[in-house]
Amino acid sequence: MPDHGPFKELIGVGRYALSFVVKAGSEEEVAGILSSYGRPVTDVNPQTRLLRTSVFIHGNRVVRSMDVEGDHRVALGHLAAQPAIRAVEAALNEHLVEPRNMEDPIAARAFFARSSLPRVDESQPVPDGQDRCGLLVPVLAGRGAEVSAALAGLSLSFGGGTVFCRGDVVVWMLDGPAPIDDWLADLARYASADPAAAGLTGALALDADLHTEQGWQSLFSVGRMRLLTDRRAGAPVELAPEPA
Repeated sequence: MPDHGPFKELIGVGRYALSFVVKAGSEEEVAGILSSYGRPVTDVNPQTRLLRTSVFIHGNRVVRSMDVEGDHRVALGHLAAQPAIRAVEAALNEHLVEPRNMEDPIAARAFFARSSLPRVDESQPVPDGQDRCGLLVPVLAGRGAEVSAALAGLSLSFGGGTVFCRGDVVVWMLDGPAPIDDWLADLARYASADPAAAGLTGALALDADLHTEQGWQSLFSVGRMRLLTDRRAGAPVELAPEPA
């Protein structure tokens, strides 16, 4: 795949993700909450800074991705104390399938531990892309590990993706230059010829031939999450446009 640009290795930067499920019928209200909350302070201390936060929804599943320079545990503790974050978490509580008590530090830590999505390959640098797309990959029951491993192999090849997995919840975060749809078309051509794609055969809940560009485009269409907000430290708030 051609090198479309800015994927620099960021020293000491990690990418982390959380996911939770909201009650059926509450999706649009939740989307409104998560697309309009206040901006927290991003500089935690001289060693730790929140660089970028992206929030997605697909069906009734929410995914939050954070790029953190320094200690992510310190960053999460800092965010939990921020008034803007406390307000949005309180507004979300009534919509969650799994109840939680954010006033109890132990219960809150346990909830976030269960909600965390581990990165599949921690050795890969965090891509510094201009634009962002998130995919909730449709996985057959029990096949999450092999699907995430295959996608991590692809990400290693082209250098613009991060794979998260917990059980059969597989999220593929893709960073590329705008317009992202053109970059995804390039990725479809690249991935259809990459041997790593063989690990996906028969493991997806999707009737598509991933040896073809059309198969990958189908995966991108089915799995693409709606971007609710995308914020970078020191930049204006970037709210995603409403879908057409």
